[in-house]
Amino acid sequence: MKYYISLSDDPLRQIEKVLEDNFESYIQAEIEDQEQQNECYSTFSQKTMACYYQSLFVGLVNHLKTSLARKDFSGSVQAQEEGLAVLNVSVRLLQILVTLVKTTEKRPFLGTALRFGNQFVEVFLRNGIQLLRYSFRTKQDEILSFIKSFQQSTRSLQHFCGHSKVQKDLALTNRVPALKRSLEMLLFKFKDLLTEFNCQEAFWVGNLKNRDLRGQELLSQTSVVEVFVAKLLVEMQK
Repeated sequence: MKYYISLSDDPLRQIEKVLEDNFESYIQAEIEDQEQQNECYSTFSQKTMACYYQSLFVGLVNHLKTSLARKDFSGSVQAQEEGLAVLNVSVRLLQILVTLVKTTEKRPFLGTALRFGNQFVEVFLRNGIQLLRYSFRTKQDEILSFIKSFQQSTRSLQHFCGHSKVQKDLALTNRVPALKRSLEMLLFKFKDLLTEFNCQEAFWVGNLKNRDLRGQELLSQTSVVEVFVAKLLVEMQK
C-alpha cells in the first residue's frame, strides 16, 4: 500500500479513494458484526485495517514532505498556489484519519495517529508555515480558513494525548511529549504569523479541556493552550 500511494500520479487522491472505498463500509460492517469481502483490495479486512491505516498516514506525511521541500515558494505565485492546494487537501485527509481514531476506538489507530500526527505537524513547521507567510498578503482568507481547518485536527490530537495519559499505556504515553511540543510550537508559529500581518484579533488565549476518544471531559486534567479560531470567520468576512 505504501508503494501504491508513493508511485501514484496523485498520491493524495489515492489516499482519499482508499478511505472512501474501504474504511466507511468496513467500519459499518464491524458495528453490525458482519464480515465483508473487499473486491478491490483482497487483503483489506477488519483484521488488516490498522495496517492500511498506518500506510495511509505514512503516505500522507511523505507526500506532504516531498511536495513542500522540493519547491521554492519565495517568488513564484504558481508554486504558492500549488503548495496551498497540497496543504488544504492534506489537512482535510488528516482530519479524516484523525476522526477514524474516534470512530474505531482501536489502540493501533491511536498509536499511529500519535506518531504520524506528530510527524505531520513537524513537516508543516519546517516547510508549510513559510509558505503561508509568503502567501498571506494575497491569500489571507484562504489561509485563515486553512488555519481553522487545521485546528480541528490539532484539537483532536491534543485530546488523544490526554486520553493516552489516562490509559497509562506506556507505548502510547511515550509518544505524547513529542506531539505536545509540536502542537505548542505550531500555536506559537501561527500566533507569530497572525501578529506579523496584523491579524492578532484572530488569536486569543482560552481553555481547552482534555477529552477522551468519545469526547468526554477528563476531569482530572485541565490544560490551558492558545486557541486561535474563534474570530477567524469574522476576519474572513471583512
